[in-house]
Amino acid sequence: MRWGSSASCGLLASSRGSRLSRWGPRFDAGERGFWHGEGASGGRHRHPRWNEVVGSHCKGMGAMSRRRVQLVLLCEDRQQEAFLRRFFRAAGLGSREMRVEKCSAGGAGAAEQWVRSRYAPEVRRLRSFAHVARGLVVAIDADMMGIQAREHQLAGALKGEGLKPRGKTERILHVIPERNIETWLHYLRGNDVDAATEYPRLKRERDCAPMANELKAMCDSGGLRKPAPPSLERACKEYRTRLA
Repeated sequence: MRWGSSASCGLLASSRGSRLSRWGPRFDAGERGFWHGEGASGGRHRHPRWNEVVGSHCKGMGAMSRRRVQLVLLCEDRQQEAFLRRFFRAAGLGSREMRVEKCSAGGAGAAEQWVRSRYAPEVRRLRSFAHVARGLVVAIDADMMGIQAREHQLAGALKGEGLKPRGKTERILHVIPERNIETWLHYLRGNDVDAATEYPRLKRERDCAPMANELKAMCDSGGLRKPAPPSLERACKEYRTRLA
């Protein structure tokens, strides 16, 4: 097989565990790169000649290898995921530049508990490994607990794992809709809302696209339509401080 042909490039893109004896590293298709073995910290590191070896022979693959994850989205459910994906697409991120982790379990309280259980590990990964991502977005509904109670829970999750508190400008965004994400969506459709009312869900999660675009435009303009949900104003301010 000719090196650099479409067949050889396809083999690189689809094979796991293949080796190039001249350079020695393993190719991991799931991470799209050459990696050294496990280091003292347990992490893996992209081989320094990846772009030279593959990018120079397979047109477009060098650029693809540099399209790493920019943002990790930690969500309770599909509606939060759909809304955040579309918001950050409006901010210029492609689908491949976002990694989504969301709860797949059902039951009352299961989703928010799952997000809290995943929060500290994702913060540790973000702080420890530069190749993992450049930012973390954590979405968890306030429900009837309130924003400060959720913030206290997230801070407790970090403390419980021996991690430092979230820094004032650290690239970790807390998205805590009060009462829930449907409250924000109802507001972004031009309605007045409150934190006590349970608003209806969308028929399809992807129908939130106009609302996500509206929020992005309002965040960029520096102000939301009044009266705005305090939880949304807070999230917008955090976004401009931490990720914009």
